[in-house]
Amino acid sequence: MFTGFVPALLDGSDIILESIDICDYLEEKFPENSLYPSDPEIKKRDKELIQKLGPVTSTFYKCCLNMEEKTLEQWARVFVEMLQEFENELAERKTAYFDGDKPGMLDYLIWPWAERAGLITLMKGKLPLKDTDIPLLRKWRKVMQGYPICAELISPIETHLKMYQAKMNNVEPNYDE
Repeated sequence: MFTGFVPALLDGSDIILESIDICDYLEEKFPENSLYPSDPEIKKRDKELIQKLGPVTSTFYKCCLNMEEKTLEQWARVFVEMLQEFENELAERKTAYFDGDKPGMLDYLIWPWAERAGLITLMKGKLPLKDTDIPLLRKWRKVMQGYPICAELISPIETHLKMYQAKMNNVEPNYDE
């Protein structure tokens, strides 16, 4: 049965839909390559934060696809408020990445949205963020951009822009471009 969910993982007779479910499935299947922290309390906190990504990504779509009328100032306030908990977590951990000296599951699940953050500027204009607005997350984004696997796989923002413009125009994007 086709549901339209992307991504999907087929492993034998198991079909797993949704990014987080796929990550957790692979985490269980290959525990020797764990991306979660070994400390159970930090792992639990990471999972709590991962669950909070859904509203952030939904708001990102609403902003980029003009699904809500807001000024750039209003969007900036919305995003800063939604991301403050992540900012506070980085401040508490005092690390470059959420998982310490290297990215972990939480870092990798936030990364695709951080990678696309520039879309807002291209589609709506530059958000008027103050220097004091989420500075650790903005620093984290730059550190992630330079992390070898992220640097190798990053897609040009123009590629993301084409996908969003196609979606806005109800056109099937050319995923091979």
